[in-house]
Amino acid sequence: MTAAELRVLLGLAEGLTPQDIAGRWGIAPSTVRSQLRGLFVKTGTGRQSDPVTLLLAAPPAAFAAR
Repeated sequence: MTAAELRVLLGLAEGLTPQDIAGRWGIAPSTVRSQLRGLFVKTGTGRQSDPVTLLLAAPPAAFAAR
């Protein structure tokens, strides 16, 4: 997952819309949609809430520094 895709994922987890995320980061909404499509491919999901569900279900060790 790219840093940009992670920002989108974390924004969605905060309850932001893609439009809100675009405004927060000063990027075009189409850029956010493109990054969201990348998240869908990498997570095997297809709805905005699905990657957030995966994030919240991940064990804390998945985020530990290596």
